[in-house]
Amino acid sequence: MYGVTGVAVQQWRVVVIEDNPEDRAELRRLVLEGSDRRYTLTEAATGAAGVRAVLAESGLPDCVLLDYNLPDMDALAVLDALAAPDGFPVCPVVVVTVGAMQDAGRALLRAGAQDFIGKSWVTAAGLARVMESAVERWKMGRELRDHAAALRGAVALDAAAEFVPHLVFLDIGLPDIDGYDVARKIRADPLLAATRLVALTCWGTEADQRKAKAAGFDAHLTKPVESSALDEVLARFTSTSAG
Repeated sequence: MYGVTGVAVQQWRVVVIEDNPEDRAELRRLVLEGSDRRYTLTEAATGAAGVRAVLAESGLPDCVLLDYNLPDMDALAVLDALAAPDGFPVCPVVVVTVGAMQDAGRALLRAGAQDFIGKSWVTAAGLARVMESAVERWKMGRELRDHAAALRGAVALDAAAEFVPHLVFLDIGLPDIDGYDVARKIRADPLLAATRLVALTCWGTEADQRKAKAAGFDAHLTKPVESSALDEVLARFTSTSAG
């Protein structure tokens, strides 16, 4: 697909999370009429269904249009459910509100939304511009966080080699040098053979736990971590150290 400039325009998949059928149809119309870009639209009427659509195995969407008020959860709760391990959304999210909602808008941006727009005043061209800008801002934000995480991962390896800790709590969400890579590097160092590794992650399926074990982790904790689970891990490895 080519735009008016002759430059190839990538097709995007957009998830529309909106409980009102009329508003959902209007958003669909605005998206399809706003630019030369081709879109594949996935629609959901609840926050839970929208989260499932975004995290589907078919791959993350290019953008999400999210209604502020949904029957089962509000936009802030959906943004929390779509947060990557480092707290940044897994894909660009634009929140659709019923009005200006200035205070709510600031909270949405702090929660990770790339932008917010009003249902009553948005146009097709305006929505297209907002989506394009949201995708670019998300990409820049993701790159900055990945770079910072890579630096933190390298620092963690240097610190472990110098300090030789008995117990390390290691976040999995460290792109470039992610938590699995850090764990494997620690396991490859003979000086750190006795170091116990505890994975901290938002992903807690059996497959995630098997992946962590294969990378060399001794335990796996899913965020948010309950204090009882943390106490159990500390007691387990502290008693091992004492023995």
